[in-house]
Amino acid sequence: MELTKDYLFNSRYRLLEEKGRGSFGEVWLARDEQTDMDVAIKVYIALDSKGIAEFKEEYKSVYNLNHPNLLHAYHFDIIEKRPYLIMPYCPESSEDMIGKADEMEIWKFIRDVASGLAYLHAQNIVHRDIKPDNILKNQDGVYLITDFGISTRMKSTLRKNSTKLMPEHEIAGTVGYMAPELFSSAPASVKSTDIWAFGASVFEIMTGELPFFGQGGIMLLKGAEIPEPVGNWSENLKGLIKTCMEKNTWDRPSAEQIHEIAKKVLSGDAKRTTNAMQHNADDSKHHHRKRWTVVLVISAIVLIVALVGVFGFTSEEQTPAGAPDRSENTVFHKNTIEEIVTKGADTGQKPDRKMPDANSELEKAIEDNDIAKLEQLAHSGNAKAYLPLSRLYLKNPNTHNLADRYARKALDAGYSEAQEVIGILRSYGYYD
Repeated sequence: MELTKDYLFNSRYRLLEEKGRGSFGEVWLARDEQTDMDVAIKVYIALDSKGIAEFKEEYKSVYNLNHPNLLHAYHFDIIEKRPYLIMPYCPESSEDMIGKADEMEIWKFIRDVASGLAYLHAQNIVHRDIKPDNILKNQDGVYLITDFGISTRMKSTLRKNSTKLMPEHEIAGTVGYMAPELFSSAPASVKSTDIWAFGASVFEIMTGELPFFGQGGIMLLKGAEIPEPVGNWSENLKGLIKTCMEKNTWDRPSAEQIHEIAKKVLSGDAKRTTNAMQHNADDSKHHHRKRWTVVLVISAIVLIVALVGVFGFTSEEQTPAGAPDRSENTVFHKNTIEEIVTKGADTGQKPDRKMPDANSELEKAIEDNDIAKLEQLAHSGNAKAYLPLSRLYLKNPNTHNLADRYARKALDAGYSEAQEVIGILRSYGYYD
C-alpha cells in the first residue's frame, strides 16, 4: 500500500496532503468522507504479528490519558499490517515558531507544554522525544504534545521492522535534543531528560538555532558551558532555559515547577518569579563554592601526605576523604544484585586493616545504615558516601530517584559498582 494524494485510505479518508515522514511511518492531512471533517492520520510501517500485539498494548496504556495539552488519538485500527491513528487536525506545528515568536508567545508555549509534561510525568510516562516537531498548535491557540506513550521497547520493534533509513535531518535533530545522561556509559531516559529536551526546544524557538549547533548534551560532558540565548529576552526566560539544560538531572526543575513559573509570568507576577529564580541561582553558586572548597581541602591533604612521605615521617598509606579507595580491601566490594536489594548499604566483609581516621565516620554510618549521616558526608564532598546512599535509597520505591542520583554521582567518582544499582532500577522499570 503506497499512500499518495487523493488516495481513499481504508475506504473512508481522502488523503489531501502529506505533513511528515520518518522511519516509523507518515502523517497525512485527510478528509473524513463520512463526517466531512479534516483529520490527521498517522500511518505506521507494517509490523509482524508480535509487533502488532506490542502496538496494541502501547495504545491501551495511553488510551485513558486525558489532558488539555495532549493530542489524543480517537481511533485506532490496522490495515495491511500497518497500525494507524486518527487524530484531530492541528494546522500549526511549533516548528513554525522557530526564530519568529515573541516572548509572551514563548511563555504560553512553556506553560502549555510544561502542563502536559507534568501530567505525563505524574503517570510515570517519559516522553523521550520532546522537540518542536512533536508539539502542535490547535485552532484555539493551545499547544499540544504528540507522540507520547511510545516506549523504548516499541521504538526498538519499529526500528527492526523498518526498511527505510531515517533522514539525516531527523538524526541530527534528535541528537540535538538529547540530554547529557543519554551519552553516558549507562544511558537512560528519566523525567528530567524530557526537561533538557524541552529547554533545548525553547532555546531553538528563541534563537532559531539549537544549542551547541545541534550536537546535544554531550557537549556538557566535554566541558562546554550552557549557552545563553542571543536576543532581547528577559532574565526570567534566560534563567529558566539555563536551569532546564543543567548537566546534572537533579539540578533541573520539574515540569510542574516550570508550569508554575510560566503561569506567574503570564499573570504579571514576574518580580516574584525573578526572586525565586535568583534564589535558585544563589543556591547553585553556593554549591559550586562548596565543591571548590572540597577540591582545595583535598588538594591540601594530598600535598601534606606527599610531604610526609618525602620527609619519611610515616610509611602508612593515606587516602583523601573524598577520593575513591581502590585498595584490595575496600569496603565497596562488588555485590550481587540480591545482596544490594536485601542488605542495602551493608557492605558484608570488613577490611582487614584499620581504616584511616578520616573514614571512621563514614564506616560507622555505613554499618548503622544512617542515611542522614551519609547525606551529610556526601554534601561535604565525601565521594565514598555516594554508593551506600544509592543502595539504601534503592530499597524504597519512593526514593528511586535518589538512588539514581547517587548511583550516577558514584559512577562519576569512579565506583563502577554503581552500575549494579542502575541495572536494578532498569529492571524495576524506573527508566521506562
